Amino acid sequence: MLRPLLVSTLLLLFAVDAMAQLSYQISNYEMQQYGAGNQNWDISGDDQQRILVANNHGLLILKNAEVSLLAQKEGTIFRSVEYIDNRVYTGSFEDFGYWEEDESGILQYHSLSGAFTSEELNNDEIWSIAKKDGNIYFHSFGSIYCYDGETTTRIEKQGSFMFLHEIGNEVYTQAINGGLFTLSNKQLQPVPNSSFLSDEEVKSIIPIDEQTLLIGTTRGLYTYDGSTFKDWEAESRDDVISNNINTMVRMNDKIIIGTILNGLYIYDLNYRLLEVVNTDNRLQNNTVLSLFADPYDNLWVGLDKGLSYIAFDTPIHSYLNDYSDMGSVYAGALFDNELYIGTNQGLFWYKRDENGSFYDRQLITGSQGQVWF
Repeated sequence: MLRPLLVSTLLLLFAVDAMAQLSYQISNYEMQQYGAGNQNWDISGDDQQRILVANNHGLLILKNAEVSLLAQKEGTIFRSVEYIDNRVYTGSFEDFGYWEEDESGILQYHSLSGAFTSEELNNDEIWSIAKKDGNIYFHSFGSIYCYDGETTTRIEKQGSFMFLHEIGNEVYTQAINGGLFTLSNKQLQPVPNSSFLSDEEVKSIIPIDEQTLLIGTTRGLYTYDGSTFKDWEAESRDDVISNNINTMVRMNDKIIIGTILNGLYIYDLNYRLLEVVNTDNRLQNNTVLSLFADPYDNLWVGLDKGLSYIAFDTPIHSYLNDYSDMGSVYAGALFDNELYIGTNQGLFWYKRDENGSFYDRQLITGSQGQVWF
């Protein structure tokens, strides 16, 4: 099912060491194998442990070792997907609707845009979907549509709005060249003191805790406690911003920020930077389009080229074979807090740091040749 893009050496570490550092394993999906496109714009998950991906070529569904692609007319790019109340809602070019299982358990599509003419849809692409007060909202930059379970309408508004961000019982959006608004009962209400965002684009909003939101924009990272906006004080904050924030997700004990230029920045809840994950350590591509935390607190990453799955808190740590002269690994031993690796090129020695990671590889003089044990 998975085809790693780089050769890696897997080393089992003691459980106590795994707890001392951020441990993770990256698995990469090759989209072409499933007839899917490279770009994965949005990710959701349902109550059957299926992962649902809005892909360039349709709705990609992953469950265990099975991967399937559901497409509509040829060339339709799916921009958004959301699992709500036993239905899979999707958005694409001039169309939006839901997928529901028939008596045979096969997902069938039901369009909700049929009430509008092509002129009324006006080249709308549905980029985000959210639920509020029993209504399902579909967002494009030109319109926001509302489905109340029976009929679909376009809500009245002034101007154009950015993406919808569903946070708990609230749905936030930003007016283009304006501040934040909340969406409720088909009405948009301005958020006080948010007009300073008019020179920025809000890319993502996530909860930090029950009282505080984290807002990522094209120019900054801010916290909002319901009344006051402040700069987010975190390690490497300026570096994150300079690499173009695109999406974020809050996990059980982590904050993940996906960027356009440099992959993922992983923080703990004390705002300490734990890791930067990019193409240097096995991410397929540095442009992150979407993020989804599954029920097991692992991470799905939709990329501009590919789809990746990151399993955290694993007792297995992956060391990439960045050294073409290391050869094939035949044996390994941990002795006196140092690591020895036997290959067909010789015996290599690694030092070990206080976090349990290995570094400073050296070839032991006189060991050249095949080392089996």
